[in-house]
Amino acid sequence: MESRSAARPALVLVILALTGVLALLLWNLAPLVDAHNRMGARPRVIRRGVTSVVGLAEAHVRAQERAAGWANDAYLVRVEAAWYLTPGQAATSNPPVAWAFTYFSPAGSSLAGVVIDDDSTLWVPPFEIPMVPTPLGGELPPHGVETAWLSFRAAGGDDFVQQHPEAQVTFRLQQHEGQPTWAVSAYAEDRFVDVKVDAISGAVLAANQ
Repeated sequence: MESRSAARPALVLVILALTGVLALLLWNLAPLVDAHNRMGARPRVIRRGVTSVVGLAEAHVRAQERAAGWANDAYLVRVEAAWYLTPGQAATSNPPVAWAFTYFSPAGSSLAGVVIDDDSTLWVPPFEIPMVPTPLGGELPPHGVETAWLSFRAAGGDDFVQQHPEAQVTFRLQQHEGQPTWAVSAYAEDRFVDVKVDAISGAVLAANQ
């Protein structure tokens, strides 16, 4: 009993010392946390404006040549692009984007990518996948990105980009329910609008906000 009683003051001193150390650490960390929060509150700078003015048809020809050099059996699976708007750009009829093409080789069970802009062709090395994706088709569908963009704007996208003039817009062309389909989406903060357009007829298939 005496040994326990004698140990209690020492234990109290240890607890008090640890509490003091913890308080000191928190005191020293407070300015760092405040600085971190201030840095996080600063707007993130994103490079905006014209990405590329290469047309989809020209980009497709260049991508096909590069994919054929990789694998004779390569076929196109998906076409996509991203565009960061700047105020006033939404009125353009031809989005200034660089194009990314995804190809699949059945012989290698692999996907590979080609990115085309005005002056360069970038190759994304192949990697194996455990599935066989649906071909988009050897030729591009009759309605291109111009139609997809105009249809997107008419289906509610124009109001969205007017309210969010610095939205990010993505374009994706791939097979959807048995037909080539454009999916055009715009994002801004926690808001978005997504429109699907039939790439054969140009008709709007669905619009979600």
